Amino acid sequence: MNEKLKNTNMQNIIYKIMIGVFLTSMILSCDDFLDDMPDNRAELDTREKIAKLLVSAYAETTYYRLAEFSSDNVDDHGNTFPLKSDLNEELLYWKDAVATDGNDNPVRVWAQNYTAISVANTALQAIEEIGNADGSMNPLKGEALLCRAYCHFVLVNLFSLHYNPSTASVDPGITYMEAPETTLNPQYKRNSVAEVYEKIERDILEGLPLISDAEYAVPKYHFNRNAALAFAARFFLYKGEWEKVIKYADELFVGNPAPFLRDWMAIVNYTSAPNDRARKYIGADENANFLIKTAYSNMGQYATGYTWSGRYRHGARLAEMETYYANAPWGYLSSTSQYKWPIATYNSANQVSRLVPRMPYIFEYTDPVAGTGFYRTVTVEFWAEETLLSRAEAYIMLGRYNEALADVNLWRQNVTVSSLEFTVESANLFFNGINYYDGEGYKPTLKHKLNPASQLYDVSSDKTKENMIHLLLYCRRLETLSQGLRWFDVKRWGIDIFRYTLDANSTVSDFANSVVKLPYDDPRRALQIPDDVLVAGYEPNPR
Repeated sequence: MNEKLKNTNMQNIIYKIMIGVFLTSMILSCDDFLDDMPDNRAELDTREKIAKLLVSAYAETTYYRLAEFSSDNVDDHGNTFPLKSDLNEELLYWKDAVATDGNDNPVRVWAQNYTAISVANTALQAIEEIGNADGSMNPLKGEALLCRAYCHFVLVNLFSLHYNPSTASVDPGITYMEAPETTLNPQYKRNSVAEVYEKIERDILEGLPLISDAEYAVPKYHFNRNAALAFAARFFLYKGEWEKVIKYADELFVGNPAPFLRDWMAIVNYTSAPNDRARKYIGADENANFLIKTAYSNMGQYATGYTWSGRYRHGARLAEMETYYANAPWGYLSSTSQYKWPIATYNSANQVSRLVPRMPYIFEYTDPVAGTGFYRTVTVEFWAEETLLSRAEAYIMLGRYNEALADVNLWRQNVTVSSLEFTVESANLFFNGINYYDGEGYKPTLKHKLNPASQLYDVSSDKTKENMIHLLLYCRRLETLSQGLRWFDVKRWGIDIFRYTLDANSTVSDFANSVVKLPYDDPRRALQIPDDVLVAGYEPNPR
């Protein structure tokens, strides 16, 4: 999983096809573009070769940066914190991102996912050509199908509006690639969001039964069975098919999710260094981790407290008013001692930050003498607590509140020292007692107005269901902080975002001139297609 693509020729061809121009300045190790055969697929004539190829069916970028800095998990700490990133600023204010700093900009996220998709398609074609009469190729086919589905899932949720069955057939999605590309400069049309979701579902349902953990030396670096089940649960959560969310989560947890939950005290006792705690978090020996992936990314610097992009952070204001230390349904947890989480706190001339370290900062030297190389990190794409809270959300939407509370209380017990049990009554009491966070004056609360486009998410006629969803979304926000999923929850539930520029004291002293709003129905919730792709004639997102 730490390897880069071996077939550099194939990589460059895919980039040229998908973007319409050579992106050689952005591709790693591409000097020998003309040294290889123009098409190496003919050499994929054994099971072993296909298995080795599938190592490259996982995108070498992460969507975390694009999603996290677009979400409401980040403040602008103002000019008193001079370190910043042009790309993060564009994301923060929902501009069409053109900055290319770092390895996880839109161009690379787009191209790397399509590169991985092409690898998966090449493997699937090779399996078809070799034959699979005895079923020996099934685990490889299953992995390829799930890799293809997941890369498209990432792309459609970044670069399109969220799935809405009422409009999905006309909402622009992305191109669903189902075969290796062989022509030089094809013109692609966008599939609708509905078509993309249909094809993702088909690939998940076909691929999941074929997965075998025995195929891998370290299953968690591949789409093992638990990772595939967690992916299915998240996919059907985003599609609003609640019974299926529960079905796949149940298959994963086999009646008892407790053994899968993360041992936070083991992380706390392991070390006090945030970066080392992040390394422990992403460990393959951690039961909670289902799929682990490496990436060229600056997010490890962000998540472990380095001063990269110090101006744009999840800092003290957010932590105290909206996340970790906010007045919460389980009580006011005003210090790190009330969490089992190792919340890292940084206050310096360059940043104010409050984060649980979940991604390590790794630097890969290409020239140790010159000190040059690439920023890398390791991400956990699917993990137990997120799947548990997905199941809890599905229970809520089906009105099965006691089962939902069992999951949420199990999660709470695992991350806080609070002994307060959530009940339907306590959820109603808490959320009925606070105002909506509507941006009229600076009065943040944990209760956001919900304006989901999809009727599948409509809870407006049931106050108890709405309050339970407020509770669930707060738990999900804490659980996924810095990992990008809050952006998709905001899109799913139609939540307005208020972006604040803070003063030197990390507060909002001038509300009228310090807030920018992204309404729930703003088309910028679909990130713009990268410029290089648009130049090649691809349909842009409406603005």
